[in-house]
Amino acid sequence: MAILDIIHKRADYKAGETRRFEMKTKVPPASAAFDVYDKSGAVVVAPPNGNDIVYSDPCDMYVNRVVPDKPGIYKWQWTLWDVNSKAYYISNDFEIVP
Repeated sequence: MAILDIIHKRADYKAGETRRFEMKTKVPPASAAFDVYDKSGAVVVAPPNGNDIVYSDPCDMYVNRVVPDKPGIYKWQWTLWDVNSKAYYISNDFEIVP
Protein backbone atom coordinates (compact mmCIF):
# COMPACT_ATOMS: atom_id res chain seq x y z
CA MET A 1 0.00 0.00 0.00
CA ALA A 2 1.39 3.35 -1.03
CA ILE A 3 1.24 6.39 1.18
CA LEU A 4 0.31 9.64 -0.51
CA ASP A 5 1.29 12.90 1.15
CA ILE A 6 -0.57 15.93 -0.09
CA ILE A 7 1.01 19.22 0.86
CA HIS A 8 -1.06 22.33 0.46
CA LYS A 9 0.90 25.54 0.81
CA ARG A 10 -1.35 28.50 1.50
CA ALA A 11 -0.08 31.71 -0.06
CA ASP A 12 0.77 34.48 2.42
CA TYR A 13 0.31 38.09 1.38
CA LYS A 14 0.95 41.31 3.27
CA ALA A 15 -2.08 43.43 4.12
CA GLY A 16 -2.98 45.98 1.46
CA GLU A 17 -0.44 44.91 -1.17
CA THR A 18 -1.30 44.52 -4.84
CA ARG A 19 -1.17 40.96 -6.16
CA ARG A 20 -1.55 39.51 -9.65
CA PHE A 21 -3.88 36.53 -9.99
CA GLU A 22 -3.47 34.59 -13.24
CA MET A 23 -5.56 32.01 -15.06
CA LYS A 24 -4.55 29.88 -18.05
CA THR A 25 -7.06 27.75 -19.93
CA LYS A 26 -6.94 25.40 -22.89
CA VAL A 27 -10.17 26.80 -24.38
CA PRO A 28 -10.99 30.52 -24.27
CA PRO A 29 -13.93 31.23 -21.96
CA ALA A 30 -16.95 33.15 -23.26
CA SER A 31 -16.66 35.34 -20.16
CA ALA A 32 -14.87 35.37 -16.81
CA ALA A 33 -15.01 36.94 -13.37
CA PHE A 34 -12.65 37.13 -10.40
CA ASP A 35 -13.60 37.77 -6.76
CA VAL A 36 -12.10 37.55 -3.27
CA TYR A 37 -14.24 36.30 -0.38
CA ASP A 38 -13.86 36.37 3.39
CA LYS A 39 -14.56 33.29 5.52
CA SER A 40 -18.27 34.19 5.79
CA GLY A 41 -18.58 34.12 1.98
CA ALA A 42 -18.96 37.88 1.50
CA VAL A 43 -17.17 39.49 -1.45
CA VAL A 44 -14.45 41.69 0.03
CA VAL A 45 -12.46 42.62 -3.07
CA ALA A 46 -14.59 43.42 -6.10
CA PRO A 47 -13.45 44.82 -9.43
CA PRO A 48 -12.84 48.57 -9.16
CA ASN A 49 -14.71 49.44 -12.36
CA GLY A 50 -16.71 46.45 -13.49
CA ASN A 51 -14.80 43.61 -15.09
CA ASP A 52 -11.09 44.48 -15.27
CA ILE A 53 -9.72 41.13 -16.41
CA VAL A 54 -6.79 41.55 -18.80
CA TYR A 55 -6.41 38.97 -21.57
CA SER A 56 -2.81 38.52 -22.70
CA ASP A 57 -4.24 36.08 -25.26
CA PRO A 58 -7.66 34.37 -25.45
CA CYS A 59 -6.58 31.60 -23.04
CA ASP A 60 -4.37 33.60 -20.64
CA MET A 61 -5.87 36.20 -18.33
CA TYR A 62 -5.01 38.02 -15.14
CA VAL A 63 -6.24 40.62 -12.68
CA ASN A 64 -4.35 42.88 -10.30
CA ARG A 65 -6.04 43.27 -6.94
CA VAL A 66 -5.25 45.03 -3.68
CA VAL A 67 -5.71 42.32 -1.08
CA PRO A 68 -7.63 43.04 2.16
CA ASP A 69 -6.05 45.06 4.98
CA LYS A 70 -7.36 42.83 7.77
CA PRO A 71 -5.30 39.72 8.68
CA GLY A 72 -7.08 36.41 8.17
CA ILE A 73 -7.93 33.66 5.71
CA TYR A 74 -9.55 34.61 2.40
CA LYS A 75 -10.49 32.79 -0.80
CA TRP A 76 -9.93 33.92 -4.38
CA GLN A 77 -12.19 32.51 -7.08
CA TRP A 78 -12.18 32.58 -10.85
CA THR A 79 -15.54 31.90 -12.50
CA LEU A 80 -15.39 31.04 -16.18
CA TRP A 81 -18.40 30.58 -18.47
CA ASP A 82 -18.45 28.63 -21.71
CA VAL A 83 -20.53 29.50 -24.78
CA ASN A 84 -23.48 27.54 -23.32
CA SER A 85 -23.39 29.65 -20.12
CA LYS A 86 -22.11 26.73 -18.03
CA ALA A 87 -20.00 28.03 -15.14
CA TYR A 88 -16.67 26.58 -14.04
CA TYR A 89 -15.10 27.55 -10.70
CA ILE A 90 -11.45 27.58 -9.70
CA SER A 91 -10.57 28.74 -6.20
CA ASN A 92 -7.97 28.60 -3.47
CA ASP A 93 -7.38 30.22 -0.13
CA PHE A 94 -4.70 32.64 1.01
CA GLU A 95 -3.75 34.33 4.24
CA ILE A 96 -3.22 38.00 4.98
CA VAL A 97 -0.37 38.39 7.43
CA PRO A 98 0.44 41.57 9.36
